[in-house]
Amino acid sequence: MIHHIMEKAVERGLSRREERDIRYVGIDEKSMKKGHRYISVLSDIKKCCVIDVSEGRSFSSSKSLLDKGLTDKQKSKIEAVSMDMWKAYIKVVHSELPHASVVHDKFHIIKYLNDAVDKTRREEAGKLKKVDDKTLVKTKYLFLKNPENMTAKQSTRFKQIQELNLITSQAWTAKENFKEFFESETINDAKFFFAEWYHDIKDRSLTHMIKVGKMLIAHSEGLLNYIEHQITNSIAEWLNGKIQEIKTVARGFGKFDNFRIAILFFLGKLDLYPQETQ
Repeated sequence: MIHHIMEKAVERGLSRREERDIRYVGIDEKSMKKGHRYISVLSDIKKCCVIDVSEGRSFSSSKSLLDKGLTDKQKSKIEAVSMDMWKAYIKVVHSELPHASVVHDKFHIIKYLNDAVDKTRREEAGKLKKVDDKTLVKTKYLFLKNPENMTAKQSTRFKQIQELNLITSQAWTAKENFKEFFESETINDAKFFFAEWYHDIKDRSLTHMIKVGKMLIAHSEGLLNYIEHQITNSIAEWLNGKIQEIKTVARGFGKFDNFRIAILFFLGKLDLYPQETQ
């Protein structure tokens, strides 16, 4: 009964949705069930809402997502799309949004860098433990935490570790330094910064950081497009959190269609109410 009411409300809302110009959108994935079942979420970055949802994250499902969520006129007006480096998303933007730039989300990039720091830490901690050195034992979250959010005790321990100039500390510093890339004022500034940063991590033989660097080189166009458009998937990540709340309260969804209706009902910013009778 409740789902039927929501379904009719969403149907009304979608039929009333105005064909407004949308400059920036985000595409992000969200797990639907265990076993690598995903949904793809198209969001309006400026309006902070979900435009539509599709099941899966393949090229065909991503194309279906754009076709459901945007008219041909709207597609022609999209200037940029914020996303991770998932190939299907990149391919569908190039195919279906002819005037749009791919912008790789800076928060996903920082996550890749954080993962490289953690891999470095685990590798070095294993080597140190073999000589009974427990310096890096139980330090995972210390290296993932922002210094300004550390307690006094954590800050003291972190400074002591940093003074040892371990490989992990060098990787952490490289990760922190990379954040300056996003402050670049011009494309040339960004290119120069990246070249210097990459040269530094190669000189230091930071293996896991170099792997991320090579990935960024392979996706340099989407990386540099951030400087022009300055958009991120922060709204998409916020919406993902809200989608998780919907899933948790409902204790999961057996069918994708039911999940989509619930997402659009709560997060689509649709005009859901029946027209008042005169």
